Amino acid sequence: MIRNILFSVWASVRRRKLFTILTILAIGSAMTLLYALCIAFDTSVGNHPPEIHKNRTLYLRGLRIPKDNSLGKRTLVTTTFAEHYLPQLRSIESFALYKQFTCNLESMFHPKKAYAYGTDFRFWQILEFNFLEGKSFSKAEFDNGRKVVVIAEHTAMKYYGTIKVIGKKLKGFSDFTIIGVVKSGSSNQLASQDLWFPYSSIEHDNRFKSLPMQYYLKTDGKSCLGIILVKSDVSLSQAKLEFEQLLGKLSKTESIVGMPGTTRLTGSMKDRFEQLIPKQDDFILTTIFTILILLIPVTTIIFLNNSQITERYEEIGVRKAFGATRKKVIQQYLMENTIITLVGGLLGILFAYLSILTMWNIHEQNSLTRTFPFNGMILLYCFILCLLLSVITGIITAGRLSKVHPVTALKGGTL
Repeated sequence: MIRNILFSVWASVRRRKLFTILTILAIGSAMTLLYALCIAFDTSVGNHPPEIHKNRTLYLRGLRIPKDNSLGKRTLVTTTFAEHYLPQLRSIESFALYKQFTCNLESMFHPKKAYAYGTDFRFWQILEFNFLEGKSFSKAEFDNGRKVVVIAEHTAMKYYGTIKVIGKKLKGFSDFTIIGVVKSGSSNQLASQDLWFPYSSIEHDNRFKSLPMQYYLKTDGKSCLGIILVKSDVSLSQAKLEFEQLLGKLSKTESIVGMPGTTRLTGSMKDRFEQLIPKQDDFILTTIFTILILLIPVTTIIFLNNSQITERYEEIGVRKAFGATRKKVIQQYLMENTIITLVGGLLGILFAYLSILTMWNIHEQNSLTRTFPFNGMILLYCFILCLLLSVITGIITAGRLSKVHPVTALKGGTL
């Protein structure tokens, strides 16, 4: 019986090549778009090493200096401000400070730009990096400004051909010694950098260029970004409120430590979702855009399925005239739809992989190659979702086809 159904399905597919190709392409496109959106979202907000506590992590990017009748100007936090005031917050377990830099590493033909973080020692305590070789720098090494560096796996392989590089000098920086190698991460994680230095060792080093922070006022060389780990029994909203209350109190004082030239500050710490989409309007627009993008392949699949009702009206009428039951009609159509969906889904997996890989290579072409963000579980979920979507639309179409009356169909009527 199954053999006969498969033979019938194959014969139907061969007769309707154009429809089959268009359906497979539509399903493949839906799979690709869905996977790309899911992998981008998961990489940005999911708990992945080294950021395994994103669900209780807040990010301190900058503050605002309010002015009368205006929103004021934004300014980066300074290390002095953070070190003085953040320990006063009872809701946080720990915090780490870091700075963004670029530098040029030696290569065979020309210097290659590398992305680096200057961090404090707590950075390695909050974030759980996977060390393949060596270790991170300690508090004593940070306090003494020791010239050491932790490098990513891809950096080690690019410049040394091996991860066995502990004790070697960094290419182009003979005064810096490599003390650790960590597993590379994807682009939206703090593990995506090429190098990590103690910022106490590079603050006044002209070989390191600070990444421009658009729309932020320039402060001294002590400006930084912060990662705040909230206590497990405290909600993120409580921690945010406590920080805002602290700023409110500071604004009533005559001066604020580490923020020269101002006695008023406003601002807040952002959670993982606010980091991804800072404003509510941006979130609404992103949601609408995502839905519209996904509606394109979905609408195509529904349109193609509905077009079959007209194209196959006579065929179903003849089959029912020769004794095919409603169950047989539904069974055949669902088998056809499932097989086509499976082929489209497999093609979608290939499309998703190649398209993400292409975009990744374009994005990373000016820096070192990092780990490609491939997630088999998300791919499986997307495949199952596309399969369910196609089966649901197939059931609707099959139900309508099964209601065809043979006499009406053979006379050229419609449903």
